[in-house]
Amino acid sequence: MSLLVLEALFCFAFIPLSHSADSLIESTCQQTPYYDFCIYTLQSDPRSSTMGLPGLARVAGNGLNDTATDNLDLVSGLLGSTNNASLDKALKVCIGSYNTIIKVDVPGAIEAALRNNPNLGIDYTRDAAKQVDTCEKSFGENKIESPISGSNTAAYELIVILQSIVTIIL
Repeated sequence: MSLLVLEALFCFAFIPLSHSADSLIESTCQQTPYYDFCIYTLQSDPRSSTMGLPGLARVAGNGLNDTATDNLDLVSGLLGSTNNASLDKALKVCIGSYNTIIKVDVPGAIEAALRNNPNLGIDYTRDAAKQVDTCEKSFGENKIESPISGSNTAAYELIVILQSIVTIIL
């Protein structure tokens, strides 16, 4: 009988940990303007249920990096298939913007969160948001409709999620 009691105690000992981790993800995402996207992003990494806030920032940053890379690939593909000088000019701006996000902003924001330097992480996420905005505005400045508005919006929302998580670390 005592073995059964010990087994029951052992099983129940892990329930609060799992609930606590899910609660951290949920409470973190409640502090972002994109709750559902945040939940989806953070739960996409099975390890997120055992992470603290810096780890969740890394998961969000990795999601942003993946999206930014996809956007860069999309822009590069469009650039290779256009004969429109205005579109070409705007797409080249976007290539520069997404290269900065991928090579500077995302790694910087993740590193800052992991090193408990949220103010620096916020600076990097602000720059990433400016880069997406610069990309999107380049189409209007060239008097053409953006063919990547949806992709830019997805990147922007991930930036906001990452920035929200970094802000919570403050």
